[in-house]
Amino acid sequence: VHLPSSNMASEHRWFPVTAIFLLLCYYCKHSEGQVYAQKMAVLQNTYGQSMKALNRGKTAAAHELLQMALEYCEDSELRGIPEVIKVQIEALISIARLEKQIGAFSKAASFLKRALKLDPRHLYVSTELGHIYHKMGAKYSRQCFKAYKKATKLRPDDHHLWYFRGDAALSNGNLREALKAFQKSLSLLIKQEVPYDQLQGQKTLVWARTLERLGTTQQRIGEVEN
Repeated sequence: VHLPSSNMASEHRWFPVTAIFLLLCYYCKHSEGQVYAQKMAVLQNTYGQSMKALNRGKTAAAHELLQMALEYCEDSELRGIPEVIKVQIEALISIARLEKQIGAFSKAASFLKRALKLDPRHLYVSTELGHIYHKMGAKYSRQCFKAYKKATKLRPDDHHLWYFRGDAALSNGNLREALKAFQKSLSLLIKQEVPYDQLQGQKTLVWARTLERLGTTQQRIGEVEN
C-alpha cells in the first residue's frame, strides 16, 4: 500500500485552512465595499437634499443638512477620498455663504479656512476669504491682504484680484505694495482691452475705481515722502 509522504499529508491538511482564509478575506473585502457604498450613498443623498433646501430658500434646513454631510465626510472610511473631499469643500463653502448672509463673518471665515486646508489652491475660497476679512474691518486688514495676495498668485491675470490686493494693502498702510498692485491692475485693464467708456461717455466702474485708488495711493506716498 502506498502511503502519502509526510509533506503531502501536510499539504492536504493545510489546503482547507488556506481556502477558508482566502474566503474570509474575500468576504471582509466584499463587506467593506458594501459598507463604503452605503456610506457614500448616504453622504451624496444628504448633500443633495441640502442643495434642494438651499434652492427652496430653506436656509435653516440646508444648514443642518450641510453640517450632517460634513460629519459624514469625517467618517474613517470616507475621509481623504478625493470625491468626498470635493463634497466637503462645497459643503464648507455653502455654510460660509449662509453665515455671511446673516452677518456672521467670523464663522464664515472659519469654514472657508477649513476648506482652504483641504485645497490650498482653491481660487474661489481664497478670494471669498479676502472679501470676508474686508467686511470684518481694519482689524483684519493683514489677513485680508494675505488672502488676496494668494488669489493673485493663483490667477495673476485677473485685474479685479489685483485691485482687491491693492485695496487691502492701502487699508493696511502698505502704500508701496498698494501702488504696485493698482499699477498691475491698470496694466491688465490696458492689456486685456477692457472698455474704458460706457455709452454715456463716462469711465466704467472698474476703470474709475482703479484710477481713483491709484491716484489716492500716489498722493499719500507723496505726502509721506514730503
